[in-house]
Amino acid sequence: MKFALAPLAAALLLLATSGNPARAIDDPGKLLPPGPGKDLVLEHCQACHSVTLIVQQHISEKGWTGELVKMEKWGSTLPADDNAAVAAYLEKYFNPDSPDGPPRMRLTPKQPG
Repeated sequence: MKFALAPLAAALLLLATSGNPARAIDDPGKLLPPGPGKDLVLEHCQACHSVTLIVQQHISEKGWTGELVKMEKWGSTLPADDNAAVAAYLEKYFNPDSPDGPPRMRLTPKQPG
């Protein structure tokens, strides 16, 4: 059974990285637009998350603030005083109405059965 999953895993990895410029980029910081807060995201958020994962999230400033508070509880190195600046930066470029950049993560409801 283990061997049957190996080709599937390899195929999924290939699919996940092919045709996605965000994964092929040499400098992940290029995915983030310039502005106040970018350096904080690169310094603190990228310690645990890829920039690709961050830019796939399209949520409100309130949502970003909630995520930052949650990360603070999990040991984030971002000073709490910088939460508002980072949330404002992320909301400006990665909000529910922002144009598509890298593919967005979409949660699908659990299907019955």
